[in-house]
Amino acid sequence: MDFRKNIFKLLGIILFIAIAIFSYYQYRFYRNGPEIENINIKDHMRIIEPSIEIKATLLNTKAVTLNGRVIKIIDNKKIEELVVFSPGDNIITIGLKDNFGNTKSYSYDIYYSVEDKHYKTLEEIKLDEKNNSEDLIINNNN
Repeated sequence: MDFRKNIFKLLGIILFIAIAIFSYYQYRFYRNGPEIENINIKDHMRIIEPSIEIKATLLNTKAVTLNGRVIKIIDNKKIEELVVFSPGDNIITIGLKDNFGNTKSYSYDIYYSVEDKHYKTLEEIKLDEKNNSEDLIINNNN
């Protein structure tokens, strides 16, 4: 009889340990809190366009803020938001919150470089056309 009782106690302990390990393993995603899995921007990134659409894939996230504004989460795991930059240094801060109240913040420093775009005058366009037509005549004579 004592042998059977000991076997049942041992099986109960093993079952309890197995359930505890399984539960701990299943809970691993929630232990880490909210995270950004993929994002299309990098810290210290340099851009030449005045705006960029930020796209990210999230893990364990219930709410998202971008520079203090609440952003809609698509399909419970994605965000897509257009951000317009000022010339020079810009800081993008993304805040995440999960179902348990855990929060994480990610910050990206992005430099927007305004390049001088030179638009040709009418005289420059005419001069270019004249030079191109002279090149064609010279090439046809050879």
